[in-house]
Amino acid sequence: MARPSDTTAAGSGTTVTISSITNLITIRLTRDNFLLWKTQAAPALRAAHLFGYVDGTIAAPSPTITEGTGDAAKETANPEFLRWYQQDQLVLIALLGSMSEDIVGQLTRITTSAGVWETLHAMFGSQNRARVMQLRYQLSNLKKKDMTASEYFNRMKGFADAMASAGKPLSDEEILGYILAGLGPEYEPLVASITSRDNPVTLNNFYAYFLSAELRLEQQASTGEIHASGNAVDRHRNGGQGGGQRGGDGRGGQGGDRGGRNGGRNGGRGNGGGRNGGGGGGPRPTCQVCGKYGHDALRCRNRFNHAFQPDEPRPRNANAAHTNNTNDGNWYFDSGATDHLTSDLDRLSLQERYHGKDSVQVANGAGNSGDDTAAPDLGSPRTPSSSVASDHAVSPAAAETSSAPDTQQPASDGSSAAASDPAATPSPAATPPATPAPSPAPAPVLRHPMQTRTRTSSVKPLVPTDGTVRYDPKRRAFAAEPASYRRALSDARWRQAMEDEHAALLRNNTWTLVPSPSGRNIIGSRWVFKLKHKADGSIDKYKARLVAQGFTQRYGLDYLDTYSPVVKHATVRLVLALAVARNWCVRQLDISNAFLHGVLEETAYMRQPPGFEDSAHPDYVCKLHKSIYGLKQSPRAWYSRLSDLLHQLGFVAAKTDTSLFVFRQAGVTVYMLVYVDDIVVVSSCARASASLIQRLGETFPVKDLGPLHYFLGIEVVRDSGGMTLSQGKYAMDLLCRANMDKAKAVSTPMSVQDKLAADQGTPLIGDSVFDYRSTVGGLQYLTLTRPDISYAVNKVCQYLAKPTTVHWEAVKCILRYIKGTADTGLRIRKSPSMLLSVFTDADWAGNADDRRSTGGFAVFFGPTLISWSARKQPTVSRSSTEAEYKALANGTAEAIWVQSLLRELHVPQYRPPVLWCDNLGATYLTANPVFHARTKHIEVDFHFVREKVAQGALDVRFVSSADQVADAFTKPSTKYMLDQLYTNLNLVQVRR
Repeated sequence: MARPSDTTAAGSGTTVTISSITNLITIRLTRDNFLLWKTQAAPALRAAHLFGYVDGTIAAPSPTITEGTGDAAKETANPEFLRWYQQDQLVLIALLGSMSEDIVGQLTRITTSAGVWETLHAMFGSQNRARVMQLRYQLSNLKKKDMTASEYFNRMKGFADAMASAGKPLSDEEILGYILAGLGPEYEPLVASITSRDNPVTLNNFYAYFLSAELRLEQQASTGEIHASGNAVDRHRNGGQGGGQRGGDGRGGQGGDRGGRNGGRNGGRGNGGGRNGGGGGGPRPTCQVCGKYGHDALRCRNRFNHAFQPDEPRPRNANAAHTNNTNDGNWYFDSGATDHLTSDLDRLSLQERYHGKDSVQVANGAGNSGDDTAAPDLGSPRTPSSSVASDHAVSPAAAETSSAPDTQQPASDGSSAAASDPAATPSPAATPPATPAPSPAPAPVLRHPMQTRTRTSSVKPLVPTDGTVRYDPKRRAFAAEPASYRRALSDARWRQAMEDEHAALLRNNTWTLVPSPSGRNIIGSRWVFKLKHKADGSIDKYKARLVAQGFTQRYGLDYLDTYSPVVKHATVRLVLALAVARNWCVRQLDISNAFLHGVLEETAYMRQPPGFEDSAHPDYVCKLHKSIYGLKQSPRAWYSRLSDLLHQLGFVAAKTDTSLFVFRQAGVTVYMLVYVDDIVVVSSCARASASLIQRLGETFPVKDLGPLHYFLGIEVVRDSGGMTLSQGKYAMDLLCRANMDKAKAVSTPMSVQDKLAADQGTPLIGDSVFDYRSTVGGLQYLTLTRPDISYAVNKVCQYLAKPTTVHWEAVKCILRYIKGTADTGLRIRKSPSMLLSVFTDADWAGNADDRRSTGGFAVFFGPTLISWSARKQPTVSRSSTEAEYKALANGTAEAIWVQSLLRELHVPQYRPPVLWCDNLGATYLTANPVFHARTKHIEVDFHFVREKVAQGALDVRFVSSADQVADAFTKPSTKYMLDQLYTNLNLVQVRR
């Protein structure tokens, strides 16, 4: 007999257990958290279609019904009321079970769930004037002080939520105003940045800015103050005479007798002082950004705050080479960005547009593009930075040698400018030098040895911070993509790409301009630029995409469902194997602006595209009718539109993979693989493919790319003997991004002797963590055609949370292996055999951290490998037999899925799949129940293998460990094992 708490019938007719609802409501209602409790309880009831019982929309039927007429009429119990009453009581049980005892004690006389819901709102949500006034007082007087940013934000948000529960909700701007009012003076840059914005800032975005500001302050406090290493002589009314010639860490300058406000007594400002220097420049430097004492510009909070305006106009200066009003014949070397490279044009005396393509690095290593130039009003001979716009922004090294700078030997601070002749580059704002510039000694080369695994004493250049323009020839393709709309305007090709995209949007009736509605969320928009490359790496097209800023959307208001299926890669390999075996044609299609053809079900508003605002209605917004890139629901809208059309054409979506569509009529079979807007058509008849493409072209702008050759970064080469899938270009791009394209190749992806563990090495910090995760993510995609690195990549993926230097070296070892095997691909051989076979293996307790086992399998369709896996098992196995049995179960599940897929592809299977296992105990367990006493602790779901074997749906056989193909997915392989693996897995070298 079922327990009452486990039985319910929701309004939709779907059976839902009350215990599951109770488990979803994890917050217990107290006197202080009604809003939080309601936020969790209401969705749980809605998900079970039970919310109508508490809000009264599912009203109680009449308790009785009248049967018969006249004298024979009699009242009987209404079955509908009994079902409603039972359901209502179960909802009541779920609600009361999520409350504290003192709350339940006040609800003892209430017998319906709607009554409880109404009473709770009366208790906690009443419009109490005194409560509202108290909450406003607390909001106005709460100060951050010693609280963390998270604690302070959550307390303010809690008061605001209490206001909402009391019937007086606050807008985001009001809440933001209270939060900013409680911040101390150290957050003044954040306050100025938020209050000076034209567009309102959401609470979620502000919270991210708030945490970043707090982290920046903590870093400044932990590192202490570091004085600027160069000399500085500012322009003041009573400025000092003279300036230091040499500045650097631990060395002051040869200053004059009277220093300016920022200089020491004798002009020295190095960290350690120098000859006649001030020994560190004094304990209280003056910031060149905000004008305050106690810190320098490098540590100023307003360094990157373009909205900040100092109290007084700050003097014109170079970060490390300032000027004065005297005619000084000395040259001052520049080590940072100067005032004539600024985002505020009011600070430049002479202005003109800059049409170059170079970027300038400032002292923190960040690159900035120059959009304007000016001749700085300097009283001394020109510094290297003064001539940054000369000769189309030629870098100092290029001006001297007429060649591109050497990226392997970055020049030290100011060394490249010393050899240039100031007279050769006259400046309208500079006076000629009275004496020739002295020639300084050559600067040391910034190099340091870095020991590698191979002990080759390779050297690595330091990160340049002297502001010199440098080029990296390996990344020119990436630098060609503009990062902003403003930079794209300087190139006619990008402008044409934007115009084409905008015209396509208008032709498609993507939106209608309407006045901005009040109270609605307005989604932002921006331009994204991408170079489309061919398989050989050359540029195919310049693509500009208008993208909605979907991160500003709100669930339930701007979007609902977002899930959109994409075809599985195992499905792609299986369909291609069928095409090769049957000699069918394979074509590739591309839908131009695919997302723009999806029809939105929700109402959404977006700001007009930057640069294409309507002159007659610049304040109007776009009411979206069609989906657009960046919206959360765009992939789903496009998939729905495409699938509806394919169903009209007679296609049927496969149940095992809903992105695979099958057409079968009159002896013609067509398979269509859909991955967003990339489509592969496999057909038994070329005419059928042409007809399908024509029908699709009547609705969508279809581009026929011809025979399949490049799909999702995978290069496809077909010949008479089969087809080869490879990712050579992607592998080389990955090596370049990781700066490993010139690394020494190794023969194996992972060392056989060394086993990785979580506590090995020193934890990575900062950007190194990002580099590790980014590189490992790229390696995961490379395993689509490289099963030989699956185990190694799975191993390094297990340390994404806290990677160390040892883990990073393991990743580099994989990259070195890829360096020597970048042209390796997966071969699909032409064969009449369509037998399904699976190899499974496990490495028992091989993980040194938690003693879990690693399981792997390889699924073959005939001679072609179509699916594989290398994954750590979720539970600890008590024996090798148990670990092998679990791996066998995973391989069985994959084989059953492939079988179902083959049935939907109308491919007959005359023999059951054969599973090969190298553990006799696991093999016997699939058919022999005698070992039940030893295996009763194994979870029941793994025993479905035994059921499939008993039904004759599987054939489990033993294979020796020497012939076990899946062994490479559970442990590192030697060079000899890899050679065998290449043969067994059909890995070949691609001929280019």
